[in-house]
Amino acid sequence: MMSNYFSRSYHDRADLEAIAPLLERCKIVDPDDEWPSISDILLQFDRPAVDKTRDVRLWETATGEAIAVAGIMLDNFLWFRIHPDYRSEALHRAILQWGEARMSEIARKIGENKELIVGAIAENHRRIAILESCGFTIARYFLTMVRSLAEAIAEPQLPEGFTLRAPNGEADAEAWVTLFNETFREHWNYHPETLEGYRQKLKNPEFRASLSRLAIAPNGEMAAFCDAYITAEGVSWLNPVGTAPNYRKRGLARAVLHAVLQELKAAGIETALLYVDADNLSGAVRLYESVGFRTINTQIAYSKIVVASLK
Repeated sequence: MMSNYFSRSYHDRADLEAIAPLLERCKIVDPDDEWPSISDILLQFDRPAVDKTRDVRLWETATGEAIAVAGIMLDNFLWFRIHPDYRSEALHRAILQWGEARMSEIARKIGENKELIVGAIAENHRRIAILESCGFTIARYFLTMVRSLAEAIAEPQLPEGFTLRAPNGEADAEAWVTLFNETFREHWNYHPETLEGYRQKLKNPEFRASLSRLAIAPNGEMAAFCDAYITAEGVSWLNPVGTAPNYRKRGLARAVLHAVLQELKAAGIETALLYVDADNLSGAVRLYESVGFRTINTQIAYSKIVVASLK
């Protein structure tokens, strides 16, 4: 392991090409079921709204090999990966220090302190120890759940007058964004979806609109949804899954889930994964368990209040 490394800001799209091999190397030793995927990360970093020179950071060796990458995502989430051969405590701390400094700048800009969130797989005791030694505390638990598609999948059951269909690209943009925001507004660490975010999703090569499903109410409103993704490795992720508040308790989330699982099975996919807040107030964990999903790992969201910079 080398101790000499340097950090720099993101320069241009060529950096995305340098990041990809690093992420591929991490996947060899990190859980395959850890969200988000490499494609998701690269798309997040490449969003027009992201201030890449300030919100994305690379760490390199003297020869220019990328050994770590970090980014501020969703306004307050510090995501990072470190090459397996360079996972020293010093490098972990350097990344956290950069994340706090950047969050302090953001806090100063808006005139109030900000919560910085960092994730850790429950089994990653080393990262957890470093986070806690740096003043981070547990804020939330999230579950990764899996279901084999070899098992029987029930037929979707809809209330009278409701129908199912695949999302229709740009034509559904405004209605889908509204549905998302109504569905998740009361959830922990909610960040509003935007038309830009929706359009970025449409560019994601892993998104499968034809396998995703919407539940449509008799009045034509979107009532529930389930988006399907298939990674380059053939892994399917369902995200998001939800029902608008006015249409809950009618079995719509179960219906769109069953419909998407059937579509994935017909497409030759063997398993489906999803990611859920363990303390979800709408009973999502119970729903997923009832349709055959089981928990395979727990991810912990650690948080720390960062004081606005005085600079």
